[in-house]
Amino acid sequence: MTEPDQDLIERLRAMPSPVLAIEALWDGDTEGWFIDVCAVIAGDASPRSQVVRTISKGGDIRLFNGQVSPWPEAEEAAAFGRRLAEALGVPFHFPSPIHPEDDCPHWWQLPQSYPCRRCGVPLLQRADLPWRGVCCTCHRDTEREAREASWSPEERRAPKCLICGSPAVGEAEAPARCSSCRTKYRFDRCSCCGAEMMRSRDLPESKSCSQCEMKQHLASLSPAELERIRRAVATGTIPGLIEIRSVLGCSLADAQPAIHLLRPDSSAR
Repeated sequence: MTEPDQDLIERLRAMPSPVLAIEALWDGDTEGWFIDVCAVIAGDASPRSQVVRTISKGGDIRLFNGQVSPWPEAEEAAAFGRRLAEALGVPFHFPSPIHPEDDCPHWWQLPQSYPCRRCGVPLLQRADLPWRGVCCTCHRDTEREAREASWSPEERRAPKCLICGSPAVGEAEAPARCSSCRTKYRFDRCSCCGAEMMRSRDLPESKSCSQCEMKQHLASLSPAELERIRRAVATGTIPGLIEIRSVLGCSLADAQPAIHLLRPDSSAR
């Protein structure tokens, strides 16, 4: 869905504080990357960002199975956000429309940002980040190029592991996976939704993906408990995570899928 519904437009127009801009920002959890499309709302001290839609098209397994166009959510977020901004007569801010990057500035933080030295994406990183000055994608590309420079002719000819990109020497099975990744990960399909799963062998074996597991947990809650969580999620990601952990007694990582399931304007995986 790339067209914002009229009800959303009217709700934003009717807000007590004016909408200054629409922004689309990447974020991630244990399942992979997603995009929050947000309304930037005027505040007393500084603007705030309110999520109006979350868009995700699948976990990071897409990168490993060679799927073409791994980030269709970026195209959808760009089209949806631009149309919403046009309807409201405000700017649209999508600092990383090509690939995921969660160290990009909010719309009001642009004056404090600086461009990635390699691709130019605007960044606002923490001071102690080891690769500060380049985005995470360019950092990975630089590391990959350094590794490839040391490969032998045999390693260059070998199929490349779809997980880490290392030579899968002697591996005839498709998709290519190096021996190291075969040792680290197990590959299954969710028994509930059929989605591909890649899990560390250090974790307990599971027949369901984390999203389906969370659906089962939420289904077991009382209506009052579920309503408490829904109200918290509606106010923001952090309050939502706090309430989910309080009610379910789960870890922060396990609580994250519930945010996407319970947001009223989410486009689920």
